[in-house]
Amino acid sequence: MKKYIIQLFVISVLLFSLLPGWGQTAAADTKNRLDIKIEAGLKGKAQYQRGFPVQLTITNNGEDFAGDLAVTIPKSYGSVGNMIIPIDIASGTTKTISFSIPSIERDFLQSQSNNQNVEMFHLYEGSWKDGKEVTIDSKLDLLPNYLPEDRLVLGVLSTNPDSLNYLKLSSHLGNSPELIQLDQEDLPKQSTGFEVLDVLVVHDYSIASLDQDVQQALMKWIEEGGRLVVGDTPNLSSKLGELANYLPVNVTETKPLTSFTTLEQLGQEPFGGAALEAAFGELQEGAEVLFSENDLPLISSLPVGEGAVTQIGYDLGSSKIIDWKGNKALWNTLFASIITAGAQDPKAQHMYEDFSQQLSDITSMFQSLANIPLSVLVLLFVLYIVVVGILLYFVLKRFDKREWSWIIIPVIAILSSVSLYMVGAKDRIGQIQTSTSAVVSLNGSGQGSGHGGVSMLSNDAGTYTMTIDSNLHPFPTGARHHFAPGSEAFYDSVPIIEVKEQQTVTSFRDVEFWTPRSLGFTLPFEEYGAFESSLVFDGASISGTITNNTRYSFDELIVLNGPSHFKIDALEAGDSKEVSIKTSKTNLFQPLNEQTIFSLYGYNGGPFLGNREEEAKRRLLEMSFWSGLLSNNNSEGQAGLFVIGFTKDHLVDVSVNSKETKESNLHLFAQALSFELPADQSISLNVALSHPDVNVITGQLHFNGVLRGEGFIDGTAGTYEFNYEVPSVLQKRGFEVKTFKLSNQSSHGNIASYQIFNRKTSAFEPIEISFGNNITKEQIDALIAENRQIRLRAVTTTNNGPIAVPAVTIEGVTKP
Repeated sequence: MKKYIIQLFVISVLLFSLLPGWGQTAAADTKNRLDIKIEAGLKGKAQYQRGFPVQLTITNNGEDFAGDLAVTIPKSYGSVGNMIIPIDIASGTTKTISFSIPSIERDFLQSQSNNQNVEMFHLYEGSWKDGKEVTIDSKLDLLPNYLPEDRLVLGVLSTNPDSLNYLKLSSHLGNSPELIQLDQEDLPKQSTGFEVLDVLVVHDYSIASLDQDVQQALMKWIEEGGRLVVGDTPNLSSKLGELANYLPVNVTETKPLTSFTTLEQLGQEPFGGAALEAAFGELQEGAEVLFSENDLPLISSLPVGEGAVTQIGYDLGSSKIIDWKGNKALWNTLFASIITAGAQDPKAQHMYEDFSQQLSDITSMFQSLANIPLSVLVLLFVLYIVVVGILLYFVLKRFDKREWSWIIIPVIAILSSVSLYMVGAKDRIGQIQTSTSAVVSLNGSGQGSGHGGVSMLSNDAGTYTMTIDSNLHPFPTGARHHFAPGSEAFYDSVPIIEVKEQQTVTSFRDVEFWTPRSLGFTLPFEEYGAFESSLVFDGASISGTITNNTRYSFDELIVLNGPSHFKIDALEAGDSKEVSIKTSKTNLFQPLNEQTIFSLYGYNGGPFLGNREEEAKRRLLEMSFWSGLLSNNNSEGQAGLFVIGFTKDHLVDVSVNSKETKESNLHLFAQALSFELPADQSISLNVALSHPDVNVITGQLHFNGVLRGEGFIDGTAGTYEFNYEVPSVLQKRGFEVKTFKLSNQSSHGNIASYQIFNRKTSAFEPIEISFGNNITKEQIDALIAENRQIRLRAVTTTNNGPIAVPAVTIEGVTKP
């Protein structure tokens, strides 16, 4: 018996030794093929839901290696991709690889099922397609040091960065900025990497000496919403290289500045002593003077795409500037100005749901995936019963061939099934389908930018590749993962992203039969054309001509003004049409609201109920509204007048499996319009100003509801200033204000008291929101400044509560 037990034990050992991995040492399993060190962010710092650069330092202590590194990037819960980084490194060497990623959803990296971190790196010898994975450190991650979300992030590029340390004393929305001093090796080669910054300040630095890739990335970052601030320095244009084309002022002379009235007003401190050398010149078309000295532009801004370049006419590192105590107040005011100059506040960009996710919901609902209506199915079933159960019986009975029913009934059943299948599959077989939708904002000068989404519909099971221009920053979206993050099944379901010769190829693996897969993308700032208009308000309507000077033909065009709208059935490229929008003097400057959308396309009754195209239009219009694209702050002179158009023209090149597709498109284009008042005629108007600029004097701002069309803000105890501006069309014509009223437009309560600036006493005075019933002409003149601005302040001693933003209503008469 003992002999048999020994024999059984030996046989068991031999059998186990045949299992994979038996007999290998633990060290062999855990030895990393490459040693990888990671620096994520600019100087290790990043902003939540923003892109950032990544630098890998790779050391190869083994044999020569060539392969792919797959980096799992969870941009959001519904948008995850594996970015492929090719690696080719010789034995015994160290190599540095830099790239940028769009953003990372921090909470996604923690698996909810097993409470373990998601493994973000997978290394393959050869191509990832071969699946020969080798061992690397499983604890590697891309998480940078995330900065507080309410903090302005300033980058500084200077040959003497310490000279700009006074910027640390400034604040924006009540918070001190995060100052990052950058070196040449820190600068990313993709615009996504610059998203860490809200503002980049350049002082006496040669941008022209940087790699061309870095210069292009910096220019694109500005076009996509970045803010660049440049101080004067000798040979400024040559130092900026191609960025010199974005300077607001073409400097023609430099002369000593001896009067400092504007600087002292901004800095709230005297600027005594010797003269300050300052540069002056001619404004570029589209540039705006923010602050002037002796009627000469001292600080100017030029909108560039969704961003802006601000030019300061003096040396930021001058000892006279460094020693001046007014820097803090000046830069506080400057930040409040440039953050809204030419673009929306970047801190507001992520208040709203991700455009890509919403667009994928639209594009993935192919018409061919629509279910046959229940009423049609019932009708077909009844018809089948009538034919098979009744009509066939009487026909066969008449010919005395009832035994044929054993053959005819199965044949009818087969033919019916095949027919139903062919009806349902006619648009799903053959050429692969793609559906694309985008929202494009035009600036009126011929340029624009936007967001888009594209989906493809598989016609068979397997792997599908979608190829699109890398400049569009494509990324998988619309994912519905059925596996726990961190599991092998989850990793295998994540799309693969490769960049090949300026094209991004996304591989969707294990795609099911007749299933959509989606990509989100951004449309860069480029030429699209514009709508030209010649419109006049006559007291009852806005009438005139609109010309389509874009490259696209529109199936439907809608002119919006507050609660009013006017539809144009179609407008081909190059054509013009007459429009007439009935409006009132009260509604003329009212902002667009949800009721306008509801009047056009009805209420949101759920996903794609009724007409799918009309539902998609409503969704695109809602996205434009809630993103702030159609707010009065984005309209010309705050006129509240917009034109939107829907086109089915081709916009973006997309191929699937390297082949052309059967494409369908639906895009929304939006542009602000302006109108004139009739010549030689006075018109009485009622103007409501409800969307002021918000500045923090003291305290900290947690939420700015004005950016979302809501009438309140939320912050700590402190003082908050609201600046209202009379529409420029009235400033240009001249507007005599007869009555002045304040009203509470918030339904969230209020914890503040208010003050209004009296320009005659140069002081803020207490005021009630209900103020304005018996106001005199002299009081009105004192409250409305010569630049047609009204300044209110809200003061609160309570932390974390709603602070109402009053609406200012002025009634008056235009000058003839």
